[in-house]
Amino acid sequence: MGVAPWWSARESAGRVSLTRRLSGASLLALLVLVLGGGLVVVTAQQLGTAQQQLTRETRARQATSDLLRQYVDQETGLRGYLLTGEVELLAPYELAQRQLPGVRRDLREGLRAVGGDVAQLETLEQAHAEWYAYAQEQVAAVGRGERAGPSSIGTTMLGKTLFDDVRSAEETLDAQLEGLQEASQRETHRLQTRLVVSTAGGLAALALLLGLGSLVTVRQVTQPLRRLAGATRRVADGDLSAQLRAEGASEVRELAGDVAAMRDRLLADLDRTRQALGALDQEDRAVRAVRQALLPSPGRVEGVRITARLDAAEGVLAGDWYDTVQVATGRLGVVVGDVAGHGPYSAVFALRLKHSLATALRTHAHPGAALTAVCAELRDVPAELFATVFVCVVDTGTGTLVHANAGHPPALLLPAGDEAGTGVRFEELPPTGPLLSSIVAGEVWEEVEHPFGTGDSLLTFTDGVLESRSPDGVEFGLDGLLAAIGRTPRQDPARLIDAVAADALRHARTPGRRDDHTLVHVLREIVGGRDPAALPVPVLPVATAGGTPRG
Repeated sequence: MGVAPWWSARESAGRVSLTRRLSGASLLALLVLVLGGGLVVVTAQQLGTAQQQLTRETRARQATSDLLRQYVDQETGLRGYLLTGEVELLAPYELAQRQLPGVRRDLREGLRAVGGDVAQLETLEQAHAEWYAYAQEQVAAVGRGERAGPSSIGTTMLGKTLFDDVRSAEETLDAQLEGLQEASQRETHRLQTRLVVSTAGGLAALALLLGLGSLVTVRQVTQPLRRLAGATRRVADGDLSAQLRAEGASEVRELAGDVAAMRDRLLADLDRTRQALGALDQEDRAVRAVRQALLPSPGRVEGVRITARLDAAEGVLAGDWYDTVQVATGRLGVVVGDVAGHGPYSAVFALRLKHSLATALRTHAHPGAALTAVCAELRDVPAELFATVFVCVVDTGTGTLVHANAGHPPALLLPAGDEAGTGVRFEELPPTGPLLSSIVAGEVWEEVEHPFGTGDSLLTFTDGVLESRSPDGVEFGLDGLLAAIGRTPRQDPARLIDAVAADALRHARTPGRRDDHTLVHVLREIVGGRDPAALPVPVLPVATAGGTPRG
């Protein structure tokens, strides 16, 4: 059931990891890209320079051709004038002579630009100067009416010889430029070929590296991961004997080994898990029984409506509870308690206090006396177990509320008449004695009487509500509580306590609660305005985080 050993330990240790392979391939690809790119850039620059040189050489040859054309125009015009004596035929001769300085200047600059032989140009100019001196003598002779001399065979042959020297010098210069041009053409062709080859070679090398990288990835990662995923799904479906083949890259093999180790651990702990689940099932039944026992008693009195919610801390048994006890006709006792800590010990202590206080209220009918009696029975309780408790009795006959407070956060007495958004008038009902603990056994709690007429209400809560903290450590506190009350319609108790609970949770900015949150609202209703049988029966809060039990 372990990992299939496809290699020896020495082979495994000698293999190069996929990370190193990919890093090496990436470095090689980068090197190819840099070298190939550099070669392409240098070749492109050299090709541009060669093409510019070729262009300059072409222009120099064109200037040489233009110079020869000017010479030919002069020679043709001279010959016609010597044969006919017509002055109009000298126009090309004279025009060419005026244009020759500019053409020679362009040719001289072109030769210097391409590295040509400027001395050959000077030879050409010297040959033309000799011919031009001859031509000027013939033009002057014809102008004097001496046509026989210029028309003689000797004179004509002399002119032809001189002009042939001009042609020969031009041909030599043109041949030199042609050689330079052909060399530049060959260099341009060579650079073009190198540019194409280097570009194609670089792309081919990158394509080869990409192909090899893809092949390595498929064979060393993709395929092994696909097979490992299939085997892992079989393990997840319950086949703990499925073979997890370790193959491919070292990282994938390590992953397969980790998954196999997890599978083997699950298999080894399966029996222990079954035993633990059985124990948890038994414990869960006990937890449910404790929660059920902490539900409030169905005590009610016509004209008093109780609305409450208890949100337990995340994942633990609640240490908070509340209860309602019918003390006598028209008199309803309300108890809200908070045991220190969470879990089974706190829940069992809360259950003991709940039943003891309910019995004491029925026996003594007064909050202070009930707290005094219960505390006297706590001598056997460890000192680390203690509770804060708020107890009140609402008397609809006298329109009063009597409270005693054992170290609990002050409840808020809210007079009738306030509307949402108009501010909150309230009276705090502070502690009237210490908290309940074995170390104060024999203590006596005072009680205080308050008017509690129609429309008045009481809101009591545990410290988990006030001590809800934001991430920066700021408590929700009394200000947050009053802000939620102030914007909520007072005639809807359920909406009011939901608003307070939601604001406290939003203030903490966490999905769960670190402490129990309990809110109990007592409203004095109009008697006779509704059917007493239709009054809601208090419902025990569900002790799971986020619940909203209401009575």
